[in-house]
Amino acid sequence: MSNNNNNSKTSLTNFQLASYSAPATPLAIVGLPLVAYVPAIYADPDGFGLSLGLVGLMLTLSRFTDVITDPIIGFVSDSWRSKWGRRKPFMIAGPCSAESENQLIHIAKEIKGQTDVFR
Repeated sequence: MSNNNNNSKTSLTNFQLASYSAPATPLAIVGLPLVAYVPAIYADPDGFGLSLGLVGLMLTLSRFTDVITDPIIGFVSDSWRSKWGRRKPFMIAGPCSAESENQLIHIAKEIKGQTDVFR
């Protein structure tokens, strides 16, 4: 039998904890308002007037599209060849498109008021 002590635990320093959590911070900055405020705006009678169930369904379906698109983007990214490398074009295009889509989600009420498409 070995004399390994399985009860000994090493704790992480605050710097290590911050380092592990730092990449999730930008996602939380974008994602938190999306799940906290957007459903309320879309379901508000003064906003779009959609039912809260429909808003929840749209958010759920958007997550299910990730099941399809993530492997496709991964496959394309793995086989992509360019002078900038395999990942860099995706690392540049991804945040740019995500930010423009995020802006459109948050200004949808102003767009609705200008075009009256949603009447």
